[in-house]
Amino acid sequence: MPDWSYRTLFQPLLFSLSDERARRLTLGAMRGLYRFPLGKQLIQHMGHMAPSPKLSRHLLGVELASPVAIAGDIDPERLGVEPLSLFGAGLLDLGMVTEEPIVGTIIRNDKEGGLQLSHPWVNQGKEALLARLRDIGSISTPLTVRLGYKPTASVEEITHERTRLLRELAPFLSFFILDETHHRDWDQREWMEHLAAVAAVSREMHKPLIAHDRAGFGGTLLATGIVFLLTALWGIRQGERWVWWALFLSGLPGFVAGIGVHFDVGYIDHFHLLPAYIALGLYVAGLVLTYPYLMDKKQTKILLMEQSRHV
Repeated sequence: MPDWSYRTLFQPLLFSLSDERARRLTLGAMRGLYRFPLGKQLIQHMGHMAPSPKLSRHLLGVELASPVAIAGDIDPERLGVEPLSLFGAGLLDLGMVTEEPIVGTIIRNDKEGGLQLSHPWVNQGKEALLARLRDIGSISTPLTVRLGYKPTASVEEITHERTRLLRELAPFLSFFILDETHHRDWDQREWMEHLAAVAAVSREMHKPLIAHDRAGFGGTLLATGIVFLLTALWGIRQGERWVWWALFLSGLPGFVAGIGVHFDVGYIDHFHLLPAYIALGLYVAGLVLTYPYLMDKKQTKILLMEQSRHV
């Protein structure tokens, strides 16, 4: 939409309406234009939003046209899925889904220029989403949803709800995301059992599953690896006792927690744990082999004397 027409005409009109009515009018108009003969081509011609092939990405075996996704919070009723698929995004998030609807409203925050949900899991429920997915038909942009659950549900009920949602929605979607914005207080055993059950159904349906905490864990693991790499390249010097202690104290809790939790929850599959065993062996061997070099007391005294001279 040209900026001159939005600022002078459409923005004053839409902002004079209620939040719900303005959103439905906008998305409904986009959907109507898309379904009009040559409407799809008109949106593509006027919008010029097709991304460059250089922006394409591959994620878990799915090709994305760009690394940008459109969040489902702007369209919780999925009114504008088809036209939004032409906006250059590589992925369309259809928002939260639970088996039963969670009622709420979208509030426009004029001060911050954004939208805010009255409840983080507002959605129309599974049946409404299935009906909409059947109506959408074929679009080129991959679709995903965030799997929620009834806020008052038990762990067992949450697992059953999410696995049922996975099975019923899998034919229409490319990804599933486990949404934990409700911030349930999972303990380690509950979460691992829940994740294992959901992941098993995901593999059965041949659909990638993205858990927010796993993505965060991967980023932390990469950052830790960089720290250890830099230490190995430039920190290993004779008599630098602090390096040995840093490696020992930083690695110890990781291996104790990473391996020990499997025994705590009763998931003792030694083949599954084999990479961790190998890493532990390399870790112990590295500590043993570097101990005489890094813990050389005579060299440490020389280093301290050199540092005192500079001071």
